[in-house]
Amino acid sequence: MRRIEKPAWRTRKRAFGALRACAIIASVGLFVIGRVFANFDILLISCLLVFFAAFEYALEEVRRRSISVFFYVTFFVFLLCRPTIDLLRGEYWAYFVPEAMFFAFTIIYFGLLAVHFGTRFAEELLYRRGAFEREHTGEFFTVEEDDFSSALQKTAAIGFYASLAFSLLEGLERLIKLRSAGYSDMYAGYESSLPFFVGAIATLAPFFLCVYLATMPKKLPAFIALGGYVVSTAPDLLLGARNGAVLAVLFAWIYFIIRDYLDGTRYWVGKFERTCIAVGAPVAVVFLGILNYTRSDAGFSGGVFDLALDFFHKQGVSFNVLNLAFLALPALPAVVAKCYTFGGFIDYFVYGPIGRFLLGTTALGDGNSAHKAIYGNSFAHSMSYIANPDYLKGNGYGSSFLLEAYADFGYIGMVVFCFALGAFMACMIPIFKKNRFWRIFILNCLTSFFLIPRAEATGWLTFVVYIQFWVVLVFCYAFAKMFSKNSKIKIGGRSNV
Repeated sequence: MRRIEKPAWRTRKRAFGALRACAIIASVGLFVIGRVFANFDILLISCLLVFFAAFEYALEEVRRRSISVFFYVTFFVFLLCRPTIDLLRGEYWAYFVPEAMFFAFTIIYFGLLAVHFGTRFAEELLYRRGAFEREHTGEFFTVEEDDFSSALQKTAAIGFYASLAFSLLEGLERLIKLRSAGYSDMYAGYESSLPFFVGAIATLAPFFLCVYLATMPKKLPAFIALGGYVVSTAPDLLLGARNGAVLAVLFAWIYFIIRDYLDGTRYWVGKFERTCIAVGAPVAVVFLGILNYTRSDAGFSGGVFDLALDFFHKQGVSFNVLNLAFLALPALPAVVAKCYTFGGFIDYFVYGPIGRFLLGTTALGDGNSAHKAIYGNSFAHSMSYIANPDYLKGNGYGSSFLLEAYADFGYIGMVVFCFALGAFMACMIPIFKKNRFWRIFILNCLTSFFLIPRAEATGWLTFVVYIQFWVVLVFCYAFAKMFSKNSKIKIGGRSNV
């Protein structure tokens, strides 16, 4: 049976739906006015109205649309936070040429609209097909419980904790070697002195973790595994690299929320967990704000609130990247044909082990280099090579899914890509429900998905071509098959037992 909504809730939903429609209609008018009169304050407000509409829609069913909620949070922090803070402070912030500013706001505005309508379109189709039948009840989702599943869970757990140990060892070596050198040295040709197999095994940890979590373990074992994954990012965090740690924490939280949604109870995200996030989030923001200054040996004289605001302002540098990229687009290296949107796939096949063997290409390497910028398909490296004088010293500007889709396909292609992205976000949890393999796939996507506002457009999908992913998958399934009494899958049982 479909969940029966209370009349008050239906009335509230209709009211918010009308508010969203008004916000989007108003944003269209403001965008046109801002464009005609070259008023960047108005253009920013038009983008914020679209963001409000999209974010409010995601919050309306926060557990079902939790992936969209996290995506919009990172989108705002990376692309809208800086100009918004400057506007509220009354500071001058339109410090790029008008053409670049118009470009930045155009791709933000239409990109947000496309993501929002893509999500709504896909969710409406899923609704009509009964994808949300029995939502918020114990009958909404069932999990495999048999000997094979048990063996797979144990195999993946052993593999994860073994590879996690190597990951921690590798991280500690980086911390010891680079602590006195500096943050940028991590990206300027750092090489480990540990045996090759240490790094090779360490890279398997996230894949083992996703297989383990896909078997739907109980809450405490899942918490311990995710806690270990978060801890493994600590060495790089102490060196000043925040992305890995933040993504690990987001991944842990999204997993708990998904489990809570599928379970139909408050077992996974109860009062204790909500209290932890309410207390921990501000503390984490302040800590990361302090890290901004310690990694560059600078001081900060403001209070805690000023430090938090400064942290968000600094994360919004991706808005500047949109402007810088527009100016750099005509000068991007064109020695070879490139496709930035799918650059990770292309570089893996062309410059990875397969390409080097079959095509005789040269490896791009791990650090910043002219070779990678000129011949590789990474927009972040190519653009930074042109626009950042310190690129070869380890400094870069990053990228954005909006930039890469635009650079390859223009405005129309960018809108289509964003629409498809929004639709996929709506489908992620229904796909997660299908079976164990699809849970593994979605979890691997989510390890880096939320970084795309300032990173590669499809970098979160490139794991499907990595040898490590398939090695882990074959290893886990083969050993589980070997040690299980039978491999016949039986469906049934609650996800939290």
